[in-house]
Amino acid sequence: MKYMKITLCVFSGMPDPEYMIHSKDPDYKRIEGLLLTAGSFQLPSEMEYMKVWLCVFSGMPDPEYNIESKDPDYNRIKSMLPEEGSVHLHSALGYRGYMIFIMPPGKKKIKERLSMIEVPRGYNPDLENLLFNKGELDEEIRNMVYGDQNPRSGQDPRSGFDQESKRHLHRDI
Repeated sequence: MKYMKITLCVFSGMPDPEYMIHSKDPDYKRIEGLLLTAGSFQLPSEMEYMKVWLCVFSGMPDPEYNIESKDPDYNRIKSMLPEEGSVHLHSALGYRGYMIFIMPPGKKKIKERLSMIEVPRGYNPDLENLLFNKGELDEEIRNMVYGDQNPRSGQDPRSGFDQESKRHLHRDI
């Protein structure tokens, strides 16, 4: 008897659910046809994506998340990023900005990145808001980044900090 083994890829670090579709199933031929014509479909790990680190902690891991290239804002975010190496994060406690790794298709290790871009605090509040809202971050982290200020109110507490000191965005190495 002919059958298809289907794995639903939903978990990270845990086994994904699997099930079998037998050739006697009334939808078998339809599913098989759809799978054969789906040649242009790419799994997320086969597409470029951004690995985003929100640099806010000292002494413990910073929150990180991915923005897939299929995200409707992906190209907008990418166009707003500074050139690699043009600006750097400040050495400070608390919220410092973002580190963005542009990852090539199929790669997961940071050392395999296409580029590493730093977005320092106050560099571009619109970009920072967009990046923050792409992560599933809790209220405690929101308060660490924005203070008690709502980022949609038009007054961003971060905007005055680095806008006056852009000359300090380049770190001497």
